[in-house]
Amino acid sequence: MPHEVEAQEQHAHGPSDEGFSRIPGISPDTLSLVGLEQAIARLLAVHRSLRKGSPAHEADDGAGTAAAAAASGFCFGRYQVFPQARLVLRDGQPVEIGNRAFDILVALLRSPGTIVSKDEIVKSVWPTTHVVEGNLRFQMSELRKALSDDRDVIKTIPGRGYILLVK
Repeated sequence: MPHEVEAQEQHAHGPSDEGFSRIPGISPDTLSLVGLEQAIARLLAVHRSLRKGSPAHEADDGAGTAAAAAASGFCFGRYQVFPQARLVLRDGQPVEIGNRAFDILVALLRSPGTIVSKDEIVKSVWPTTHVVEGNLRFQMSELRKALSDDRDVIKTIPGRGYILLVK
């Protein structure tokens, strides 16, 4: 029994809380409902400050720009995606999304408007695991569910992969 209590205490914050510890000024202990609102406000403030002239955003080379976008987040339509915090916001509100579906979204966001092969997604999301195509289809379905009415921004290209259509 002591091991069960210990295991429950270790998982009290859940896997999604660990990303918030990387946001300056936010710790997993502050993640009550008010703490979550504060975390989102802090994350948005950091994002706005980066967009207003951070040297990383002024870099014009392809790798630097992609790295800067990944560090500060991606925006498409009504969404903001913050990979380091593992956070997706729709109209400023958090979206529930599973870990693998989140990783697939980030993989697609790194190549917006271009076809990302199934192999590329699998290598990005499951780098050390052999994955059958059915698992990828399931996670893609979960991602589309999380995107709700905006699910059509992800198109399947039969035999080739997926594309994120962003404006």
